[in-house]
Amino acid sequence: FGNGERTGNLDIVTVALNMYSQGLHPSLSFENIEQIRDIYERTTGMTVHERHPYGGDLVFTAFSGSHQDA
Repeated sequence: FGNGERTGNLDIVTVALNMYSQGLHPSLSFENIEQIRDIYERTTGMTVHERHPYGGDLVFTAFSGSHQDA
């Protein structure tokens, strides 16, 4: 979950899991992604957006039919 002054810091969660999806193993464990997110939010005082890839609350939520409304 990247954050930082002006330009920000690397979002290690997204980069590492993107690497993993491409067959590269970053040697990081995200088995407890919810706990990692909770610690991040408590220590930084920032919330992870609900639509954040891999770590957001809605990552496994589908809104069926909404694409048909357009």
